[in-house]
Amino acid sequence: MVTQIDPISTPPTPADPPEVFEEKASRVWSELYAAVPKMNLQAQEVEALAQAAAVAKEAAQAGSDVAMGYRNEARAARDVAAGHAVSAAADADAAGADRAAADQAADSAGSSADRAAAAAAAAEGVLVNAVMQTSATGAAIFPEGTQAERPDPIPAEGLLVRGNKTTGKPEWYNRAKSAWQTFGDGGGEMFNYAWHNGPRSSIATLTPGRIPADGQQITLLQYPEAVQAILAGKQNVVTEATWQADPSRRNCWSMGDGSTWVRVPDLNAAQAGTGKSFYLRGGTDALNSTSVGDAIRNITGTVSNLSISGGTAGAFGVSAPTPDTYGLGGTLGSFTRGNLDASRVVPTADENRVKTAYGVMTVRIFTEASNASSVDAATLATQLAVVDAKAQVLDAQVQALEAATGFTIIYPNGGTSGAPASVAVNSRYVIANPFPGHQVLCIAEIQVGGVWGESGWAYASGGYGVKASQSSTEGIVVRTGGVALAGAGADTGGSFTITSAITAPTPSRVKVWKLKGAV
Repeated sequence: MVTQIDPISTPPTPADPPEVFEEKASRVWSELYAAVPKMNLQAQEVEALAQAAAVAKEAAQAGSDVAMGYRNEARAARDVAAGHAVSAAADADAAGADRAAADQAADSAGSSADRAAAAAAAAEGVLVNAVMQTSATGAAIFPEGTQAERPDPIPAEGLLVRGNKTTGKPEWYNRAKSAWQTFGDGGGEMFNYAWHNGPRSSIATLTPGRIPADGQQITLLQYPEAVQAILAGKQNVVTEATWQADPSRRNCWSMGDGSTWVRVPDLNAAQAGTGKSFYLRGGTDALNSTSVGDAIRNITGTVSNLSISGGTAGAFGVSAPTPDTYGLGGTLGSFTRGNLDASRVVPTADENRVKTAYGVMTVRIFTEASNASSVDAATLATQLAVVDAKAQVLDAQVQALEAATGFTIIYPNGGTSGAPASVAVNSRYVIANPFPGHQVLCIAEIQVGGVWGESGWAYASGGYGVKASQSSTEGIVVRTGGVALAGAGADTGGSFTITSAITAPTPSRVKVWKLKGAV
């Protein structure tokens, strides 16, 4: 609050009696004398407010300057009022003018104080929203450390910047991707074409995300974002058949097989049949995606009255006189041929070109690698979701296949895997289908000398062997031969090397495979 100045009493007038005049003059002088310290205090307060406003913006500084001006005016008014007070008794009119000037100065000082207070408030608002200096000038240092020394957990707020001791590069924490990222490691625009002035072998390491534009194939598994964009027509594309058959379209991408791979433009003419490498330029929509061979503007001219001695210059020349015959075979004279040879005045080659420096045209096919030292690892990582989805599909297919098929071993005559039962000659055994409702494939085996194998089946004055089959009503039926359980392998086609028939009861089992299809 700025100090208030009390009003000055009415000054005396010539019409007042001497005693009244003296009393009023004395009162005015006394009040002016008392007002001067307040004016001084007020000026000091205004000056303090002006100094506080100095931290504000330019507008606040301007307001402070105005307040300083009004302070000087108040001091001047104070001096004028003091001078007039000394002579107030002799000049009442001057005292009245002094009082008016003092009132005006007080009003001006109050108005200046209000503006200064507003400027100070504005300055405080600026300071509230300002980013404060946290270190002395030149003393702030970014933290540095290895990857293992990164903040953990990451602070919830604030820009995190640090130096990586391992790579020697500054990094910042990308909250959108929840990852530390090197400055400038944003990759770049997808399908940006650029000239590489170096060997192809250095492209992957120096400019991750770029590959030579050599007409090679790239797959969806390696570069999903790029391949999907090509299949969606985000670049100039042609079919693979057109790309192969028409060299003038090899500046385009090939759609490949339409689902799993595409082909990069052959801007470097690395593929057989492309011809010369391409010169890239803009054009209208009608020209977009097309290419043309080299050409020059037509050169025309005429030559007359040729002679050996003169008449030609530059690219034009003449040949030596050549005898010729006319009419009925008589030699009538000779003639001189004119010729045009551009190489006489300009360099020539097998193509038209501007002054050229050869390098490798490249194209960006991914914008950012999470592991810059291994482009394949980075691109394969981006396809993890696709691989997982395909794995889930394959897993479902495997489960469906396993549900549709199966395998087990069963034992006739009440046997088990730990104690196989024996079967006898000329017998029939029935076992429940281990895969109810499904078709099955059955192979019966017997055990000879501790070895399981097929007995085969043959008929010679009676059956030889053991056979299993499926019955639609009973299940699995095992039938033994009427003569023997097995004969010589050469006779029955069995897997054993026996040379005589087996007639004694022998352990048996049946291999059963579940097949597709219901019974």
